[in-house]
Amino acid sequence: MKLSKILFVIAAMVGATVAFAAEVKKDAAAEPHKAKCCVKSEKDGKACGHECCVAAAKDGKNCEKCGGSGAVEAKK
Repeated sequence: MKLSKILFVIAAMVGATVAFAAEVKKDAAAEPHKAKCCVKSEKDGKACGHECCVAAAKDGKNCEKCGGSGAVEAKK
């Protein structure tokens, strides 16, 4: 009886952890951000030269292959 209660508590904790981690990941993916290579080249005053980044920029998106996500932010 005691063993079954312990196993139930462990299973509930694992389930809650997985559900919380999935929710946090979904929220983080909603925010657009640039890929590291694009940020690095912007600091140097250049545009990123990767073919995938150039193609994504033409579509108005950040390169997902290099780690970016979402739409490109409009310059002010």
